Amino acid sequence: MPMQRAIDSLEVGEVLELTIDDYGFTGEGFVRLEDGWLSVRGAMPGERVRVHVDEPPARTSRRRWATLLAVMHPSPERRPPLCDRDASCRGCQLRHLSVQEESRYKARTIAEVLTRYTHIPAEELPPIQLIVPQPWMRGDAHRIRTSLTYRRLDGAHFELGLVANPAMPLIPMSECAALIRPVRRMIERLEQALGELSRSAHGLPAHAQGEGEDAPLLGVRIAAPAHGRGFIDLRVGPGNLERIHRLDELLEESLPEQVSRFISAPQATLHTGGPDRMRLPIGDLQLEVSPHDWFHATLAPAHVLYMHVMQELAPTPQERFLDIGCGTGALALLAAQAGAHSVGIDANIVSIESAELNALNLELERANFEPGSWEAALRRLVMRGERFDGATINPMREPLGERALAYLEPLGIKRLMYLGPSPVSTARDLAHLRSMGWELEALAGAMLHPATYHVMLVAKLVRA
Repeated sequence: MPMQRAIDSLEVGEVLELTIDDYGFTGEGFVRLEDGWLSVRGAMPGERVRVHVDEPPARTSRRRWATLLAVMHPSPERRPPLCDRDASCRGCQLRHLSVQEESRYKARTIAEVLTRYTHIPAEELPPIQLIVPQPWMRGDAHRIRTSLTYRRLDGAHFELGLVANPAMPLIPMSECAALIRPVRRMIERLEQALGELSRSAHGLPAHAQGEGEDAPLLGVRIAAPAHGRGFIDLRVGPGNLERIHRLDELLEESLPEQVSRFISAPQATLHTGGPDRMRLPIGDLQLEVSPHDWFHATLAPAHVLYMHVMQELAPTPQERFLDIGCGTGALALLAAQAGAHSVGIDANIVSIESAELNALNLELERANFEPGSWEAALRRLVMRGERFDGATINPMREPLGERALAYLEPLGIKRLMYLGPSPVSTARDLAHLRSMGWELEALAGAMLHPATYHVMLVAKLVRA
């Protein structure tokens, strides 16, 4: 039964006691109203909670938000978040769930999305396997990269962290429970350099009202897969390259020599020190990536995912393998390592260059890579008469689309693994594939970002 209240009757700051009905799309709890719903971050289904009603959204909506004040009757699946910023930071939405409850929530999300967009009854879906490093503990930290915002305040004070609410202070990340220790150590070094710079005559000016993208330092990207390795990329506003060099000099003095340093401005990116590429271990491979490449934020979960894909597709030396959305080439290279002749395609030419370099470094001559949009690259392969046995699709968060998917049949592909970070866009493509004669053989959810609502929908399909 919905709560006997209408959205317009909720007053800002009003304190309510209510029982949470279910999970929302991003893992928040919600209560049904007469004409909408009231959402509460950090609340779980079945819990009795006390909340206060927040400001309504800027545009008309059937949803209002409330802030959790107290949990009076907690769910048996509630756990300590193991993070002292859990109430203010929105980076990890599910840290208060047990790992079993998080697994159930994500499996249910996949099933609901597939039922809605493919029209397969829930009882006819294959069992959903969860792909996650074992053993899996709530306290595990997996993230090897982060992007931080910088704000210089008055005097020697500054902020460096994540934006949770534009009107609130930034969330510090040097003790973030989701980041591995090498990343947190690099954040500490950066904070020390910024503190020294702020106290000196060379300090960066405070952010002026309306300064925005013209600020000397806008933000920082940091990645560190291991102690003493990684990169730090300072993002600056137009015309501010010279004003940031003192900060780069301080970082050079404090960071290990194998940590690369970059300064990114709208007009150019400068490589100021360290190796020009970072080395990432994926399976038995050592991949080299640049700061301009996309790469996984969590290595251990990505390793487990890739091993699952290789086990399901089982490429052999007699087969040809196609990696659609290859990025820096990990799956195509793993298939070539197994002996298959593999081809990777991607719209990002920078990542294609990295994939080619990785194939060269690893001496995997049976791996080849081509740039191009999905449809154009697949059309070229068909026009050349190329044929493949197995394939993977990883188009990030956009669907490949019916026109591009139609090329799979003339390419002769019989086994297919779809890796979709967006379950909704993936389900749309799966609906097209089923209409083309593909059968859904196996389902999985890859837990690439534990303690968040994000889950990758992994589907294995075969030609009927």
